[in-house]
Amino acid sequence: MLQNEGIKAFPKGLSAGLLRQATYTTARLRSFKVLTNKVVAANDGKPLPLYQKALCGVTARAIGATVGSPADSSLIYEWVLALWQGIGLTAVRAMALNMEMLASYDQTFSLPFDYVKTQIQKMQPDASGKYLYTSSLDYAMKTLKSGGPLKLYTGFPVHCVRIAPYVMCGQLTAGGGLPALATF
Repeated sequence: MLQNEGIKAFPKGLSAGLLRQATYTTARLRSFKVLTNKVVAANDGKPLPLYQKALCGVTARAIGATVGSPADSSLIYEWVLALWQGIGLTAVRAMALNMEMLASYDQTFSLPFDYVKTQIQKMQPDASGKYLYTSSLDYAMKTLKSGGPLKLYTGFPVHCVRIAPYVMCGQLTAGGGLPALATF
């Protein structure tokens, strides 16, 4: 990228990325707070077991993905009607990411979902108007067959660098390291 487009290419898409994070993260965090408060109240104020936290988290991620999908798609597309393309896969990827964060704090579980989601969102029809893949599952199966399971982990180093600050801030907030943010 540096060689072909120069240094000016690096902030390309930054505004769409920031918009996506602002909409997605705000909706996800607020939804999680509302959901967990309701479940705690239903549990007579008792702390939530892991499965209830996971269910609240998965639901909050799906809500956040739905709200943030137009901004996510705007990273790839520039027309309004396509902004919700890939919403189903975006929500599934978000739910998988949340489950891995709650269960293991290991970001590698969601990378295949992220990879497939991005490839489906970038897919363009051929000259006859047909798409090469019929669904995300079709894409994943054909990719596994042609490139093996490691193909779904394309971009792993970049993924780690991109997600590390997010996970660290999330862990500080969730663990009480930043009490002011935890009271969101």
